[in-house]
Amino acid sequence: MWTIALAAAFVAPPVQDLLTLQHAPLAEMLRHPKDAGLLRLMAHAPAALERFFEEQGDPAPPGAIELLTGLLTAGKTVVLSPSEDPNMPFAAAMTFDAADEASAARRQGLLVELLAQTGAALGVPGANGLALLDAPTPVPIAMGTVGRRLAVNIGTERTAAAPAVAAGLPTGVTPWFEWYQSPELMRLLMTLDGGGGPEMDAFLEAFGTTTIRLAMGSDGRRSWSATHAAGAAQMLRAAAAYPEGGLQRAAFGRIPEDAVFAAVTRMEWPGIWRLIEQQVASVGSVMGEDQQVDIQAELAQALGFDPVTEVLPHFGPTTGMYISDTTGGGSILSAVVFTEVRDARAVADLAARLVAFVQQEAGEQVELRTLRAGELELTSLVFPGLPIPIAPTWVVDGGYLYLGLSPQAAAAAAEVARSGRGLLQNPRFATGLEAVGFDPSVVSATFFDTPALLRDGYPYMTLAMDAVGNLARRAGVADDLGLLMPSLGALSRGAEASISVSRVVGDDTTSLACGDLSWTVNLTALAGLFDRSGLMMVLPMAVMGASQSAGFGANDWEESGEMEYHWHEPLIEGGALVALSDWMVADAEGGDGTVLAQLELHLQSDSGELSIFVTDAEVTQFVRTAQPKLVVTIYPDEGEPFDLTLEHVANEETGEVAGDSAHYRVIDSRIQGWMYLGGSLQSLTVGDATFEGVSVWCSAN
Repeated sequence: MWTIALAAAFVAPPVQDLLTLQHAPLAEMLRHPKDAGLLRLMAHAPAALERFFEEQGDPAPPGAIELLTGLLTAGKTVVLSPSEDPNMPFAAAMTFDAADEASAARRQGLLVELLAQTGAALGVPGANGLALLDAPTPVPIAMGTVGRRLAVNIGTERTAAAPAVAAGLPTGVTPWFEWYQSPELMRLLMTLDGGGGPEMDAFLEAFGTTTIRLAMGSDGRRSWSATHAAGAAQMLRAAAAYPEGGLQRAAFGRIPEDAVFAAVTRMEWPGIWRLIEQQVASVGSVMGEDQQVDIQAELAQALGFDPVTEVLPHFGPTTGMYISDTTGGGSILSAVVFTEVRDARAVADLAARLVAFVQQEAGEQVELRTLRAGELELTSLVFPGLPIPIAPTWVVDGGYLYLGLSPQAAAAAAEVARSGRGLLQNPRFATGLEAVGFDPSVVSATFFDTPALLRDGYPYMTLAMDAVGNLARRAGVADDLGLLMPSLGALSRGAEASISVSRVVGDDTTSLACGDLSWTVNLTALAGLFDRSGLMMVLPMAVMGASQSAGFGANDWEESGEMEYHWHEPLIEGGALVALSDWMVADAEGGDGTVLAQLELHLQSDSGELSIFVTDAEVTQFVRTAQPKLVVTIYPDEGEPFDLTLEHVANEETGEVAGDSAHYRVIDSRIQGWMYLGGSLQSLTVGDATFEGVSVWCSAN
């Protein structure tokens, strides 16, 4: 099992690291039985995608999808650190885990085969097992297998290793994802375009002075995540965005116990505005004087009053929102926003001024009307004569304003607050809050009632899983994927709600969240929240609109002449191509990477046969050579290097003979049973060009 030793306190990686990332293999994260169908789909995804692109007439380079998906889903460690090379702002060291050494070697073989088609090749492995890439890159790139890991280094010789990033996960939680980001990373990125000076300092003051740590893991029952942002609280205090004191339990009493989503926080909104204003000004200073905008002045001019000085000070600091059955059936029309009110008269005056502004812009078909619901006096914004299906309504009661999209929602919200029964009566919320802890340092909390949302999201998740499953079946990759989604009852059984709290700890902010261990459960609940909030209706329209407004299809890249690159299929199926480019020519001084010819390699593992064919640059035909023999130095995983001598193969059908053939071959027991091999071609003359020291790699057919 993939584990990381968790430090007892916050531990920063070495000072030179700008960013570290490490996570377990995706299969390790999808260990819950409810995720078995999702895991099967992901296992068949590479082959399904390859077949799909083939059927569309746009096949991916051989092995490219397998390699890409394998690297994305593999457990990995990535370390970015400052580079001493002026051609590279930072250096990167990466390792990608594999199931065993053979799998790691296959990934390297696929990567080398793809790179070979660009004219790049690998040199001789060094003592650390990594070989330099022979290509005109601005910084050295090395790669190789180290045990069951594929290692790739860019501009560094260090091993990709990162210490545990203790972001605050509880004891007993095994992390499977960890992230560390230094504030210096933002500074470095800002200087890539020659930025610097006071403008950059102002930008970094607003955005880039925080060290961020993030960790996720599980305790066998729940999934957990924790974040730690060093200096974030200090930045918010400087803007007067934090009030005195933390969130009170009484705030949860204003949220119905049947809420499916709820969020509540304590913030001083004028301070939040100042922080936003500072960030906007910082961005504007970096982009230039013509990009600076005084948002507050423009709003004041448009509205006829200053919302920052005349509106925001009257609200807060406790503010929240939720969606519940009590306030309207759990749909978007049941959404309610509530906030503390410091001056009820000022709020009424504000409403009148807003309506006057809307009437000035839209005419007299906008009115404020007063309604009564028992002891409550409601104010509704109505649109006489217009078929507008909402009536935004608010009520001020007990020092709080409750705003809903209907009179019923606003009235129900105030009645819940009066009743004394709230979210703490929901056992799933109460259990989750106990798990993450509640104390005076908590300033915000968020709750998703995952079990309650599963019913709404289940149809969408089932459709999505079946759609992907049918794509795999259509591609002839997986005829029997089994049951991809558990039944709704099985999915709901034992499901955990999600809850998170944020805290202020000294000058830092932290967060801690827990939820269900199953990805399938959480994705289904997320689909349910989208359905309840109306996003399921909006998203398809947004996607279609974005596609139409872009007016630029995938094929337009090729038509525009940009990003043009030619991948080649081997002349014989299963072959690995190695490009022979002009910088590989003996005694050549430089080169622009023009490919002059190609080698096509085939390895037969059972017989120990290695064949090398010479083709033209575009791999359209074989090219005969006059050189009767080739010598390839092989570098095995264990033992000393050895030479293989390949000889011309005669062919009566083509008239090829020794000294005039495109085919070289050797059968050697030393490579019998090998699934891949790598080595260096000593010398080959094709036409007028002699290539020396060409790295060659291939996997078994």
